[in-house]
Amino acid sequence: VDNYIYETDTLTIIETQLIDCETGEECIDPPGISECWPWTLYIPNTFSPNNDGINDIFQPFSEVVTFEKLMIFDRWGNRIYETKERDPFWNGKFQGNECIPGVYVYMIEGVCKNGYKINYANDITIIK
Repeated sequence: VDNYIYETDTLTIIETQLIDCETGEECIDPPGISECWPWTLYIPNTFSPNNDGINDIFQPFSEVVTFEKLMIFDRWGNRIYETKERDPFWNGKFQGNECIPGVYVYMIEGVCKNGYKINYANDITIIK
């Protein structure tokens, strides 16, 4: 299992969130050791949409989950982005304008290969 590695001139962030498709809960055990593997989602917790070609988009990844919906909400609960693409991502924009740095909430809906439905929410931070 590879971690996401995010590097900028001043910051390196390594983040992996593992989601158990049997329970929908975040895994505690290290990857490859727990029964969570291979039923996992990899979700970064930070990205920097500054067009430098590094970490410019927020994009969950899984080899075993078919994504059905990705939604992004601002701090007041307003939905600012939604996609039903199978390979979802968010570029950090709302109505064509760059969002300010800060914390946003995402919700992901999908189905694991074993048929278990995933409904997961957490936060994503935009840094610049």
